[in-house]
Amino acid sequence: MKTFRSEMLQNKFHKKPQKELCQAANLDKQKSILSGQNKCKCDLCQKEMSKSHLTIHLTSHIGKKLFQCPICQKEFMQYSSFKCHETIHSVKKPFKCLICQKEFSHLSKFKGHETIHSGQKPFRCNICRKEFRLSFSLKYHKMIHSGKKLFKCDMCQKQLYHKKDLEVHLAIHCVIKLFQCNIFGKGLNHSSGLTSPVMIHSEKNVFKCVMCQKTFSQYTYLKHHMLIHSGDKPYKCNICQKEFRRTSGLTYHDMICSGKKTFKCRICQKEFGLNGNLKRHDLIHSRKKPFKCNICQKEFTQSNNLKTHEMMVHYKKTTFRCEICQKKFSQSSNLKRHDMIHSGIKPYKCQFCQKKFSHSSNLKRHGMIHSGIKPYKCQFCQKEFCQSSQLKRHEVIHIGKKLFQCDFCQKEFYRISDLKYHLMYHSGLKLFKCNFCQKDFYFSCHLKTHEMVVHLKKKPFKCQICQKKFALNGNLKRHELIHSRKKPFKCNICQKKFALNGNLKRHELIHSRKKPFKCNICQKEFTQSNNLKTHEMMVHYKKTTFRCEICQMKFSQFSNLERHSMNHSGIKPYKCQFCQKDFCQSSQLKRHKVIHISKKLFKCDICRKEFYHISDLKYHLMYHSGLKLFKCNFCQKDFYFSCHLKTHEMVVHLKKKPFKCQICQKKFALNGNLKRHELIHSRKKPFKCNICQKEFTLSNNLKRHEKIHFREKRLKLKKLFKKDN
Repeated sequence: MKTFRSEMLQNKFHKKPQKELCQAANLDKQKSILSGQNKCKCDLCQKEMSKSHLTIHLTSHIGKKLFQCPICQKEFMQYSSFKCHETIHSVKKPFKCLICQKEFSHLSKFKGHETIHSGQKPFRCNICRKEFRLSFSLKYHKMIHSGKKLFKCDMCQKQLYHKKDLEVHLAIHCVIKLFQCNIFGKGLNHSSGLTSPVMIHSEKNVFKCVMCQKTFSQYTYLKHHMLIHSGDKPYKCNICQKEFRRTSGLTYHDMICSGKKTFKCRICQKEFGLNGNLKRHDLIHSRKKPFKCNICQKEFTQSNNLKTHEMMVHYKKTTFRCEICQKKFSQSSNLKRHDMIHSGIKPYKCQFCQKKFSHSSNLKRHGMIHSGIKPYKCQFCQKEFCQSSQLKRHEVIHIGKKLFQCDFCQKEFYRISDLKYHLMYHSGLKLFKCNFCQKDFYFSCHLKTHEMVVHLKKKPFKCQICQKKFALNGNLKRHELIHSRKKPFKCNICQKKFALNGNLKRHELIHSRKKPFKCNICQKEFTQSNNLKTHEMMVHYKKTTFRCEICQMKFSQFSNLERHSMNHSGIKPYKCQFCQKDFCQSSQLKRHKVIHISKKLFKCDICRKEFYHISDLKYHLMYHSGLKLFKCNFCQKDFYFSCHLKTHEMVVHLKKKPFKCQICQKKFALNGNLKRHELIHSRKKPFKCNICQKEFTLSNNLKRHEKIHFREKRLKLKKLFKKDN
């Protein structure tokens, strides 16, 4: 017994120094690692590590994977990784989560999962103080601060922090998708992508939001959702200080701020900041629509468009409803945009014109007008645009054919949107009604302009040079061309220049003598659609919605009434710089200026009489034609022009005298007669004879007087001729 006891005691005392020796050895090992004495360097990548890790590390450079799984044939460089993988195929999962009942094959994975429920993040970054659940996540994060991107893609030269990121990235360039979803047959680049579709198809939403009780299939989705309630935006842009909830939002924003566009289209050389945008763009050239509706077989370029189509058209799932107008929406973002209409809140204000907007994107577009920056230029006609969408819309004119045709009138269009716009006129549906005058309109934009110009009389757009105000931005742009004096559009026949392309097109019809607009009732042809509309309104339908309060004269358009009212007011803001004559309208002044500046370019082929204006020549040719189309209903007398018929009926038959002199109260049937009469009271004699300096109130009187001087000259010449003979 003594011997046995002594042996036991000896063993007991011998084991203690062995344990102490082991601990001492571990301490020495740790000290050597910290001091850097036991570190070995890799000859290929110069990375430093211990001897045991170096042997494992060298296998990554060789490229050979020595360990292979007999079930799925997957290869591994390390034995530990192979062993860890084997547990995936085994049915046994001994570690179970008590909260969500999820099972795990490894204790390390189970412990990592437990931190999700507990919310503990024991690993903290020393630089940005960000916390992580796993030590691996912290190591992965630290690479961002170091800024070293050791792994480079040979295909697109993109640099990445980790080898795993490079493997994920290389799958983008690979056309073949190795993994496939068993339910829908969708191809995937990675095996990790198979887990999320399984959760989607199973419809098991395990993770629940405490605030709104919304459930999610994955914890990451719940995480992103919780940021909405908290309002935290931890990711900030270094350039513009804008904050974001997710890193993906920041990276997308950084591309916009930096202006880097690494992805280029091989066909049209257009550059993109993101690979996803390039892929979407490639579908335009290929004309492929990979996403097909199973119900109506309609094809789409993007999966989002297919989803919205299925939700709205077939399933009619409109989960988001407006409480005010009961309108339904498939997405909450669309409902939010719609709510801004009812609330009337416009938080985004323009610094220049104080115009308010409901969305920041609308303000950005509007800001381009004031800045004057037009970065998008047409390669064919060098015309510049504020937005890329405007350039695309314009380029169709140069490149494309008119592919879209109207089934009713056979008119062709470049864009389908223009055809849809045109079809509204054939439908005859005027859904938008004016609250002031009950007038109906085809489009909401036409109603807005009508209310702005006619009823509200708001003119928010001001010219910076002459301070003139306009109701519409388009009118201001046209006006600004007067100050700039730019006339980029030139007629190929007579070399006349124009500020607007529309004016050039109208002018070209004079040379071609085409009248494309025809009246369906009387077959009369017109050069412009506006003239056809006024003809139909006045002659056939006799719709005269606008009436003058002074003389009761009716007009089909408000602009015509405005021009007419200038005659009654007596205001003549437009003055001729040559003879100081005043005019009510700018068009009248332009017409008058031709007398002083230009020659008589338009000649009659019959009598060789010359005219300043083509309209005067047309007027004159009616007398040569002998056609008197306008007949008086009272005395059956025929007239060349409708204006002559009106004056005849007014003076002879109706005996109406709507024009009254403000001084002597004398009445006149015509406005021209009143003007002549007013010159007697004013005692102005603007017309002067160049020979005897005699002054006249009317130009006709001056012409009659000049004939006297002409006769005198002829008599003198006759006398001289007789003396010489």
